[in-house]
Amino acid sequence: MEKIYLAILILGLGTYLIRVLPLIWGKNANLSNSNLQSILKYLGPCLIASLLVSSIPAFPKHFSYFFTFKLFFSLGIIWASNYFFKNVGISVCIGVICYAGFESIF
Repeated sequence: MEKIYLAILILGLGTYLIRVLPLIWGKNANLSNSNLQSILKYLGPCLIASLLVSSIPAFPKHFSYFFTFKLFFSLGIIWASNYFFKNVGISVCIGVICYAGFESIF
């Protein structure tokens, strides 16, 4: 039982650091550096995308047309929303909602 508390503590600390370190780095850093600006600009959407990728279940063992349709339709929605909104974070959120909608309906 104590291992569960340790795991929860480690996960909580990791989540906290993921959210706090960009704020600390952004406040203390010289933002005139273009490399740092580009890293901080895309850090949030990259974290969202990595969480999404890690939460997608493994591909099915047998080929399924419906699974392929869901995947490519959701990717199309992500591309279209990125085209219209020009924001990676909004596009990923819309794609997650679209894919989750397919999962809950079918």
